[in-house]
Amino acid sequence: MRQKRSSLGIKKEILHNLGDGSEKTFFHLAQLCNTGTITIRDNCEELLLHNYIQIEKRGNRRIFNFVKITQKGRDFLKNL
Repeated sequence: MRQKRSSLGIKKEILHNLGDGSEKTFFHLAQLCNTGTITIRDNCEELLLHNYIQIEKRGNRRIFNFVKITQKGRDFLKNL
C-alpha cells in the first residue's frame, strides 16, 4: 500500500516543477506531481499566501489558472 504524502512534500514538488521559470496550469502540475487538481489548487493557495508563487487567471471561454514561481520562491527552493 502506498503511503500518503504530506502537504509539505507536495508543496516542495510544486516549487521544484516550477523552478525552470515556465508557467504551468493546475492540470499540468497535477500530472507532474501525480496528484489531483484540487490538491494542487489548495497547496498553491497556501504558497500564494507566502508569496512563493503567482496565480494568474486567463482565458476566453474557459478560465485557466496559470502558476508561476516568484523570486522569493526561487530563493526558498535553493535553500531546500
